[in-house]
Amino acid sequence: GLVLVTAFCGALYGVLAQRAFRREHPLTVVAYSMLIGTILLFPFAIGEGLVAELGRLNASLTGLVLFLAVPGGALAFGLWTWALARLFPTQVAVYINVNPVVAAILGVWLLSERATPVFLLSFAAVMAGVALVNWPLAERARLPTATGTPASVGTPGPDRASRRRAEQERGTNGAPH
Repeated sequence: GLVLVTAFCGALYGVLAQRAFRREHPLTVVAYSMLIGTILLFPFAIGEGLVAELGRLNASLTGLVLFLAVPGGALAFGLWTWALARLFPTQVAVYINVNPVVAAILGVWLLSERATPVFLLSFAAVMAGVALVNWPLAERARLPTATGTPASVGTPGPDRASRRRAEQERGTNGAPH
């Protein structure tokens, strides 16, 4: 059940973020998203004993928490939103499957864990999925349009909006001459 809720929330964020990118910079969207998430999770953290646990943090644990928060949270979420501003949500969503693969690769590399045949098969399946989702868009980019120029591939965020504004200012509205 929780996996479905997570998938739904991720899809909802993808759709709502696309709308927000028309008005706000992607970093602003990330900042508000993280602030709202923190506010919503804070009562649960208090209920789980956050205040009592804060007194038990030493320098090592504080470093680990900051490591999880900055590169593991803010940076990762910022990069995700940066990609979402430049690509279609379906292109970005497929990369969530790469996360456990990267974690497994880091486990092999940093912790000397074994790369089992199941791991290698899983890695190949995830990479094939990413390639399949993005393959048709790459093909469309090479196909000529009615004007004879290659089709534009997927920047629904600020770049496409900027092109539309420029076309409106020129009065062309994208119509061929």
